[in-house]
Amino acid sequence: MVFKFVVLSLLATSCNISASLGNKLDGLSFEWVGGTLFSEPALVTSKEIHLDDGDLAGRDVIVEGEVQVTGKYSTHLVISDEFGRLLIVMTKVEGAEGFLERERPRSVKVWGTVERGKKGLPYVLAKALTSSQFGAPGPTGPKTPST
Repeated sequence: MVFKFVVLSLLATSCNISASLGNKLDGLSFEWVGGTLFSEPALVTSKEIHLDDGDLAGRDVIVEGEVQVTGKYSTHLVISDEFGRLLIVMTKVEGAEGFLERERPRSVKVWGTVERGKKGLPYVLAKALTSSQFGAPGPTGPKTPST
């Protein structure tokens, strides 16, 4: 009986350790290459987050946009894309202050979880971030809407 308890405890502990290790590796890979290894977050826009009816709440997403505002002590960012603005809370990102001071990115790509604030407005609780080329013109120049 004691043996079964010890084995079950070790299995439960190893599952928690491997999940934690997977999250750490995902965070590092996102910072290095802009993608995750183990999880599959959805790439969404600010419009999809703001108009969501609850399906995205608590889910991992990737959002990308231009940095509009950096909060005091680098605890939050406001980014914008072609559809709107979005609050990014960075209290769980290790080294965010150093990254923002060192890189001073014009645009960022953020991996995080969609959450709801006190008034029901959505925000993203960041897990990792990296600089991006959001809005940069491609090899054929800037995109223009077709008429």
